[in-house]
Amino acid sequence: MPDIADVVMSYHSSFDSDGNPVDPDGKGGLAAGFVPMSEIVEAGYDLNIGRYIRRAAVEQEDLGTLINAYSTARAERRKAEARMLAVLAGAGIEGFDE
Repeated sequence: MPDIADVVMSYHSSFDSDGNPVDPDGKGGLAAGFVPMSEIVEAGYDLNIGRYIRRAAVEQEDLGTLINAYSTARAERRKAEARMLAVLAGAGIEGFDE
């Protein structure tokens, strides 16, 4: 859920010629922008914020980077699990790997 301070900052922000907000604090946390009326009409006048934010977030994601991060996290989880099972087996506790 967005922070009220972010909403207020968005409301008081200025926007560039493309309709993107100028980030006043330089932290990149501002998630606001103008949506062209044609896009709203195309969406059947649906003003659900998720319709517009979700698409912007997807455009920013790099699928290759996400897949690499997932693969790395999965490999780390497997190593941690193997280590845990070895420690448990060393303590005489068996049966967790089923």
